Amino acid sequence: MQEAVRLMVANNISGLIVEEGGKAVGIVTMKGIFKKVLAVDGDTRKTKVGDIMSKPVLSVNPLSKVEKAAELMTEHHVKRLAVVDGSNRVVGIVTAMDIVSNLPELIDVMFRTWVKPQWR
Repeated sequence: MQEAVRLMVANNISGLIVEEGGKAVGIVTMKGIFKKVLAVDGDTRKTKVGDIMSKPVLSVNPLSKVEKAAELMTEHHVKRLAVVDGSNRVVGIVTAMDIVSNLPELIDVMFRTWVKPQWR
């Protein structure tokens, strides 16, 4: 657990994909660590990541539409999805914040492609 926290702090991130044999088996987050370990007086030196990780891992592929990712997050009440390639290897992670922070760009693209020039 302490190594997971060190990785998150060093990389300024709030979650990690847990892999086993090259496949995603769980996700551990700072919020999960606070709720499942620290808030109940647990010991991060003794707690294993596998004991508190969220599972199963929900995923999308790199070519999935942003809407699909948002729908999955909403449906399953999660804020992170693994991005996996055709071999089911983790190639990234997409977060709700990634989607929200790109909304202005997406709206601009939609406006430019959907709105007829004479309407602008």
